[in-house]
Amino acid sequence: MIMKAKNHSAMTPTIDNTKIAFHDCAAEPIALDGYLRKQGLRVKSWKRRYFNGFLTYKKDARPETKILKRDAVENVLYWSGAKHGFAVHLSSGRILYITAATEEEASVWYTALNRYLTIQQLGKDMRRLTARPLLDPIWEAACEC
Repeated sequence: MIMKAKNHSAMTPTIDNTKIAFHDCAAEPIALDGYLRKQGLRVKSWKRRYFNGFLTYKKDARPETKILKRDAVENVLYWSGAKHGFAVHLSSGRILYITAATEEEASVWYTALNRYLTIQQLGKDMRRLTARPLLDPIWEAACEC
């Protein structure tokens, strides 16, 4: 999932050094970056990770830090397994369990992810509706034989 802002001046700081920019036009992407905690896949410990404008995460915010994971989002749900938690369903089949520092921050991330999913679905619907058929339709003539 790519949620990168073209115009970083539109981004405004919010809580816990998280930045977000929402744009009214579906052509404009949603940008969001900041620290969240994610649960490990094998070892169920919680690690603080920096999410940086894409659905990727790194150990910290330094530009030279290697990206640890990148995947496409298919769904996001609030998750009651941890305080301020939500579950991000990825195209790889993994469910990424994430927590935010506050309920407000969790809501900001949840809203951004859902908005992204809505924009993606609208794009798919528009492509489907505007696609030209590959072949002319075949019409059957009524035959009274």
